Amino acid sequence: MNGVTCVSSTECWAVGHDVVGGVDQTLIEEWNGTTWALVSSPNTAPSQPNLLSGVACASATTCFAVGQGENNALIEDWSGTSWTIDPDSGTSLAVLSSVSCESATLCYAVGTQATITLVDQTLVARWEGSGWATVTSANTSATQNNHLFGVACASASECWATGYYTIGSTLNQTLIEKSTGGTWTIATSPNTSTSTSNELSGVACAAAAECWGVGTAGGQTLVEEWTTAWA
Repeated sequence: MNGVTCVSSTECWAVGHDVVGGVDQTLIEEWNGTTWALVSSPNTAPSQPNLLSGVACASATTCFAVGQGENNALIEDWSGTSWTIDPDSGTSLAVLSSVSCESATLCYAVGTQATITLVDQTLVARWEGSGWATVTSANTSATQNNHLFGVACASASECWATGYYTIGSTLNQTLIEKSTGGTWTIATSPNTSTSTSNELSGVACAAAAECWGVGTAGGQTLVEEWTTAWA
């Protein structure tokens, strides 16, 4: 299991993957306040690997799970009765790692998409109540790998995404992006060292001036806090 979210004390969702016939397939479980139970979840094909990495709910009848199918981004919708593959799913050479919903008309999903030159670049998709659409996101360089792994919204006008970018072939440094009014820009983020890999994998916000990013630095835990700047 890779992601979990709770709508209430009697409705939570956890997503991940299971191996069926030697192929990774989606796995979704639901908490009803007493027990966890498997819920049927679709796959692009039984012969194609399908994995889910993140899940978020705007309401009890509007939830999204994101991940990847075979070389393509995967989005699944919960309508209150069943999970289905979203018609906007399928961005090529891409993976979605996390999703966050501020309301029924504002959700963001983030991840990575490979370019035709096989350089990984950030991927951000936005839900506005009727469909998903890719929106412009920032990268440190068109020749550097840029990855986003976490996303959270403090309000409808302030969302954050975390990940890392690569310098050279092996050194990673933190990457934090901020959305204000739908435009994503790179925010200054600290690293423990410019010669040690630093990566951020998750982010959460309690308020507009209280967000946290977590990850690793040189194999040790890394925690960064936003108040008026990341530190």
